[in-house]
Amino acid sequence: ERRPAPSRLTEFYLCVSVGGVVGGATTALLAPVIFDSVAEYPLMLVLAALARPAVRRTHDRADKVVAGIAALALAGMLALTIADAASQIFVMVLLLLGWAAATLLRAHRLLFAITLAALAAQVALASQGGSLHSTRTFFGVHRVSETVAPQLGGTVRLLSHGTTIHGSQAQAAAFRCAPSAYYARQGAIGQTYVGMAADRPSLRIGVVGLGAGATAAYLRASDSLRYFEIDPEVERIARDPRLFSYLNGCAKGPVDVVLGDARLTLAKEPAGSYDLLHLDAFSSDAIPTHLLTVQAIEQYLRALKPDGVLLMHLTNRHLALEAPAAAAAERLGASALFQSYRPPEDVHRMVAAPTRVVLIAKSPEALERFADDPRWREARAGGTRPWTDDYTNVVGSLIDGLSSEDVR
Repeated sequence: ERRPAPSRLTEFYLCVSVGGVVGGATTALLAPVIFDSVAEYPLMLVLAALARPAVRRTHDRADKVVAGIAALALAGMLALTIADAASQIFVMVLLLLGWAAATLLRAHRLLFAITLAALAAQVALASQGGSLHSTRTFFGVHRVSETVAPQLGGTVRLLSHGTTIHGSQAQAAAFRCAPSAYYARQGAIGQTYVGMAADRPSLRIGVVGLGAGATAAYLRASDSLRYFEIDPEVERIARDPRLFSYLNGCAKGPVDVVLGDARLTLAKEPAGSYDLLHLDAFSSDAIPTHLLTVQAIEQYLRALKPDGVLLMHLTNRHLALEAPAAAAAERLGASALFQSYRPPEDVHRMVAAPTRVVLIAKSPEALERFADDPRWREARAGGTRPWTDDYTNVVGSLIDGLSSEDVR
């Protein structure tokens, strides 16, 4: 009903374009500075609800009762958060009440916007419950929280990026310097670190992706470790002794961090620098595909010593990444092994988590120790076309992931 006249279409589309630029700039540049969560998304939903026409303009008693229920649900969520006693069942009941209220009041512009705002506040309170630290950067929201794992002596601290856990550390003194979850000694990553250390009196290690710094716990006094991390905030979190202590309290050898995109910073490293290069950047839902191309892996192999090993941690909830990694290794004439590690059923996920790892080396001899271990097998490309800087096939990996027991 309010569409512009044809004579003003140019002006209309100019305004739409300007709005897109302003909105994009606000989300990318301003929001990370003023919010410590993705607050602009629910805020825009509420403002959009306010901007739409009202279907009904009068309110009856039932509408007011429903609005009161929404207010009570919000108050209940606030009380649970303050008391730090929220259970999953109560949280879900309160969220369902808020959702139902917003749905029932959708015909009223103002009441719908208010109940929608209450529901957004409920979700924010539920997600922030138990948070020790939360910060937002250009790369997303980093949150430090705690959970309980009796097999690790009680409390375990977690570092999450969005919905993906990027590190954990037990708080009990007996387990504080024991790598856990993905990095447990019994897992595929731990097997690699332990196996490499058994064969060499000292190791020069590079790790792409810092997280909480769990791999620093493997460092002996004779070893050295360099992390390549794109987000400065991750380094600040990992070095803060109030949050995590792998870097400052567990590592026995020197540790340093190079900030920047790993493709660019690794290119500056001298050839033949590392015994072990560990790529740990694929566990989130939005994977950096440029780190899994033939050109990228060629660069990693250049940074390795002749008998060095490239460890690629490919655990992902949705994507099967073994085939692209194996195809790239095959293209480069390198050797590759794969392991999908699953801990015993009675082991808590915080103690040891399922992991999928590909090892790549310039020669079969470098992988001989692992090739003799029945837990490892030859990595399979399965006819997959290798990813390059000009070609990736995330959809293919997603389809493979849907049919893969390893991913599910």
